[in-house]
Amino acid sequence: MMHIGDEAAEVHAGQAIYIPAGAVQHIVNTGGGRLSFLAIVDPMWAELDDERVV
Repeated sequence: MMHIGDEAAEVHAGQAIYIPAGAVQHIVNTGGGRLSFLAIVDPMWAELDDERVV
């Protein structure tokens, strides 16, 4: 389940998801298998820009 801002949607293998720069987002594995993903980030990600909310 992909959460971006106030929206959430199911995602499946092979899908591409656009996440706007600066958007609050997280992904939850609701399936029985392993979750793997590739993030292509532009502008380039910097650790200083990352805020982790637990």
